Amino acid sequence: MLKAPMKDQGDVPFKLTILSGNRRGQTLTVSNSLFRLGAADDCDLTLEGEREVEPHHAEIVQENCDLYLRKTSQEGRLLVNRQEVTELILQDQDLIGLGFSGPQIRLRIPPEKYLRCKPIFEICRDCIDMVKLADLPPHRKVGVLMRQMGYDLVHQTTRLFKLVTLGVLLALASAAGSYVWWSQRQFHRYESALARLGEQAEKERRTLAAQLQKLQASARQAASQEEQRQERLKNSLGEKSGVQLRHLEKELQNLRREFDFAPPVVARYSGGVCFIVGGYGFVEKASGKMLRFAVDSQGEPLKDSSGRVRLEVGDQGVPLSRSYTGSGFLVTHEGHILTNRHVAEPWADDEAGQQIIQSGFDPTWLVFRAYFPGEQAGYSLTGLKHSDTADVSLLKTEFGKSHPPVLSLSQAKPRLGEPILLLGYPAGYEAMLARYSQQTINSVISERPTGPEQLAQALAHRNLIRPIATQGHLGDVLSDRLVYDAQTTYGGSGGPILNARGEVIGINFAILQGFGGSNFGVPVELVRPLLPR
Repeated sequence: MLKAPMKDQGDVPFKLTILSGNRRGQTLTVSNSLFRLGAADDCDLTLEGEREVEPHHAEIVQENCDLYLRKTSQEGRLLVNRQEVTELILQDQDLIGLGFSGPQIRLRIPPEKYLRCKPIFEICRDCIDMVKLADLPPHRKVGVLMRQMGYDLVHQTTRLFKLVTLGVLLALASAAGSYVWWSQRQFHRYESALARLGEQAEKERRTLAAQLQKLQASARQAASQEEQRQERLKNSLGEKSGVQLRHLEKELQNLRREFDFAPPVVARYSGGVCFIVGGYGFVEKASGKMLRFAVDSQGEPLKDSSGRVRLEVGDQGVPLSRSYTGSGFLVTHEGHILTNRHVAEPWADDEAGQQIIQSGFDPTWLVFRAYFPGEQAGYSLTGLKHSDTADVSLLKTEFGKSHPPVLSLSQAKPRLGEPILLLGYPAGYEAMLARYSQQTINSVISERPTGPEQLAQALAHRNLIRPIATQGHLGDVLSDRLVYDAQTTYGGSGGPILNARGEVIGINFAILQGFGGSNFGVPVELVRPLLPR
């Protein structure tokens, strides 16, 4: 048992911390001139039941401001800093041992200001020494360390230290609360943006389906009208005289020639018209990490209370992405490709994507590839130049020893009313798959494509990527645009407008909603400044 010491005038106060044994972790402040240690009840520090501890084992005596440690037992062993002694003047930090395997006691002579407390470095040192001396399994040593350190921090430290520690904990709690509030606010903003992206994607899907149906109906109507026109001409042949007959035959030949230029032009140049597959995500500027759909440890999506998939910034989960398709065509043997600027920088016209960008994110490509007819794989694209005056961009890719056919730009000015041919991939995958049998579609689906790039790759393996060709006439020729009635829709952006000689006179860039007779292209003269010289 520990007995309260009596203070004598002029005594040097000191502390004893028990590091091992039954009273491990206890600290005693001593101020009297004689302090006895042993197993007997009349000792100032009673250590009952300890191995190698004699009833009156040792004593600490103060003489002339020095602390003397003397052995008072004939048989007991007394050690200081693991060296056996019988009498010794003690120094601060000495380690007293009552026997080789008995209790270990640390002596400290603290300054006056530390009499009622214990410095942090001493708490740490004593706790570590207790763990080293304890004959316990490793997992129990950890418990001893944490329990003793917690006890000393509560009972042995100064009030100032406790106040500072409490202040730090409150500051950390306040910072954590502020971060949680900020994170919740950011999450709601991302959540709203995601909802708008979903609604916009569904709206675009419905619009594409409607445009495809309209395109198919318009094609059937045009074919029917042409058959009726030719039938009328044939019927009128039997009613005309010789001159009139030759005139009608010439008109019929011109009519056929006007519409018959398409097959050889398509056969020669369609291989140079590429199907562009794009997909982009968002990277946080501050951390450099992507905006992703949150998933659990099993890879399943995490949802909020309203059932919508959560978004987070990090390294785990599926990236939030925006996918689209477009058209382009090869203009040099070195791999330069022309398309629209809104195909090369799609986020510029993406309202929901702009809201995310304004929230501290940068757009980044997840996929940007071009697929040419007859090629088994896609080619990676890089943006080179963008026009400041027209919706046109120049891209670059790398070919091997061979490359698709190069389309040449017309040197002649387009003429009002001249026939044209428009090549591209309007309505993207939907129009492409609508041309093939159910058996072919099932074969593509059997590869289980997980995204736009995988679907394009499956189509390329089967040589199913081919542009759609539509014919028409130039309805108007303006300085900044061409107006024509060749049918097209979303996804045809960036496709070439060809004349009867197979030369490019413009690039398709816009449609007039609700009226297929007026679609718009960028004149080739506005494209030339982008081309390499």
